[in-house]
This record gives sequence, C-alpha cells and structure tokens, in this order.
Amino acid sequence: MLHSFGMGCLMLATLPFSMAIAAESLGRSQEASAVLEKTKSTSSTYSAYYWNRITLPNKEPVEEWSAEFHSGNMHRVETPKDRVIADCRAKTGTVLNIVSGEVMEGPQVANAACGINTNFAITQIESLGTVRSAFGKLQRVRVADSQNIRQYDVSGDGVLLAATYSENRTDGHTLLSMKAVKLERELPARDMFDRSSLQRSFVSEDYKRAPAH
Repeated sequence: MLHSFGMGCLMLATLPFSMAIAAESLGRSQEASAVLEKTKSTSSTYSAYYWNRITLPNKEPVEEWSAEFHSGNMHRVETPKDRVIADCRAKTGTVLNIVSGEVMEGPQVANAACGINTNFAITQIESLGTVRSAFGKLQRVRVADSQNIRQYDVSGDGVLLAATYSENRTDGHTLLSMKAVKLERELPARDMFDRSSLQRSFVSEDYKRAPAH
C-alpha cells in the first residue's frame, strides 16, 4: 500500500524483509504473518476507494483520496500525485509521479503497492484480533519497523480497508489515518494494468471529494 505522504521513502527503502519476534508472542505473530501474506498474494477482484488524513510533524494536516484496484496478480494504486501498476506475483512494478513525470520501476514498487508494505525490515508483527466495520469482520494487525508502527484492518480475502501510520517512539506522532469509503467487487475498466494506462485516472470524481460525515 503506497501513500503520497512518503512516496520517496516508500519506494526507495529496500531493506530486507526480516522479523525479530519474542517467543511469547510467536502465536500472535504467526497469525499476523498469515494475514500479511494474504494481502500480498490475494487474487480477488476489487476496487477500493479511501479517504486519508496526513498529519506530518510541523505541517498542516492534509486530507486526500486514494484508490487501489486488483485482479489476479495485478494491482493498481492511484493518489493525487502518483499512479502505480504492479505484478504482485512477479514482484515488478512501475510508478509515475504525475507532477514531475518521473517514472520508477523495480521490485520495491511491488513490495510497497501489493498489500502491506514490506520494503522495511519488520521488527515486530502481531495480531490484534477481529474488529467490526461497515465491510464486515476484519483482522487487525500491527507491524513495526525502526521508523514506524503501522496498523492495518484486513478483509478475509486480503483487502486493506483501514490503516494508521505512527512514529515508532514514545508518544510518537500519528502520520496517516486511512479508511475505505467504498469497496466494489468489480473494476472500472479492464485495461487499467497496462503501462500506457498510467497516463489516465480511473477514479471517479465522486471519490476525489471528501466523504460526507
């Protein structure tokens, strides 16, 4: 899962995926690891639309949309600043920065875009159990790396439907809060995973406006 608040860090971080887990939390970590793997390997077809609140330290909060699309092995992410396509099985991907026109390619794109981001060395992972949502029961997992603590709510077939990112320190600042506003089990188009499709958006203007509360 990519987010425009830290695209450079997300795309360029290539630390190996490793875990250091205390023995007493092994059961919870195994359950959480299974959820993580499900987000990386799902073959479900879906379109998920999100609303994000980005609260970087010493900066004004920003709210913006994002969207993710998936079918088979293929995944697509859109934000106001970036568009991404990735083959999650082959672990290849391409990201286009809409503002600069810069294009990046490589396995780090797929690592970030396909499910829970594994571009950062994971130091702890645990299951927080089941939570209820507008989309039914979801599995909540917490993932920690040296910089951030990330919490995800995941559907039974591996769709990310909510997330928070916080600094990994005492009284760490919340960096991102993301919630799905719509989940559809179909795609807006079938040609949205081709490299040429990065030149256009497949997100309706309805989902680019703040949701009503």
